[in-house]
Amino acid sequence: MREMMNILYCHGLGSSINNRVGTSLMEYFRKTPHYFERLLYRNPGSRHVLWNISEWREDIEKRVDGQEWVVVASSAGCHAALNAARNRPNNIKGLFLFCPGVSLSFDYVDNIIPGGSVALRKGQTLVHPASRGGHEALVNREQLQHYLDSCVTTADGPIDIRCPVSIVHGTKDQAYSEEHSIDALERSEKWR
Repeated sequence: MREMMNILYCHGLGSSINNRVGTSLMEYFRKTPHYFERLLYRNPGSRHVLWNISEWREDIEKRVDGQEWVVVASSAGCHAALNAARNRPNNIKGLFLFCPGVSLSFDYVDNIIPGGSVALRKGQTLVHPASRGGHEALVNREQLQHYLDSCVTTADGPIDIRCPVSIVHGTKDQAYSEEHSIDALERSEKWR
């Protein structure tokens, strides 16, 4: 018999633990011996606290501390999960990523908020829209730039992720091009 696994779901920006993927996974894992949890990041939907990808990474690291987990993540949650896996190799034993928000440029925000990159460059703070059942997020130029700069795919050479990584990406995704996932997959050969 297969041993019980701890599985943690980490949603993306504008989403929530109650999104379609999170609730479907919860229903599925209810019928298995595995433990499943949807991570509630700090400050969901805040219009007063700027969104910060490093806080998401810290939230993941805090939750997995002291145990072994498989992390399932989507969109921007993949960015945080990859960094957490790099920092916590003894805790994160596998990653399953849906449409990872990696290898992006600053202009990515225009896919979500038309004209958003220009507004951010002018110093405006924007409200990232919520997806169905999701949470809005407050973003500014500095936080988006931090997101881009702290992506594991920006590093030269091998990416020090020591667990298996699987990526699923649809070809009609309007937020993230499948080319970003292909780039990550090509680099995955270097992942240990």
